[in-house]
Amino acid sequence: MRYHEVIQSTDTTATIIWTAVATLLAGLTLFIISEVLKTLVLRPLQYYKESARKAISSVDFNSKYLTNHFPRTLSADQKALVRKIEDDLRIAGTELTSSYNSISGVKILGYVGIVPKQGDIDRAYGSLIYLHNSILYTGEIDDHNNTSVNREKIQEVKDVLS
Repeated sequence: MRYHEVIQSTDTTATIIWTAVATLLAGLTLFIISEVLKTLVLRPLQYYKESARKAISSVDFNSKYLTNHFPRTLSADQKALVRKIEDDLRIAGTELTSSYNSISGVKILGYVGIVPKQGDIDRAYGSLIYLHNSILYTGEIDDHNNTSVNREKIQEVKDVLS
């Protein structure tokens, strides 16, 4: 083997090694970036979507109670039902806001329309808490305690989260 062939062979081997190292580092970097994105964005986004679905489900399921009046004097079963409705709505609201706030880069995602903007989430949360505090009772109708306002709040939750 001549000197020229030995140098050329060494250059080829070095190129192959550097290419393999660069490929390995690029793959490792891509893996790390994907894991970080999965942990900081995708999992919290999935949790938010589940929380939004639960909130919509809660207002849908309980809408028949939220837009009708309970008797002024409740039976034990009715008291338990009212407590469950209130708990469902409060849990839906708190899970919605906590899951939304756990998403990294939520402002950017809201700006591009992947998730609602913070103001819309605040409105949905406010509506859920309003409904939590607005169980209707016979004979108690005013600006705060009436079926039309409850219907509007139910629709607001659906509009924001759908």
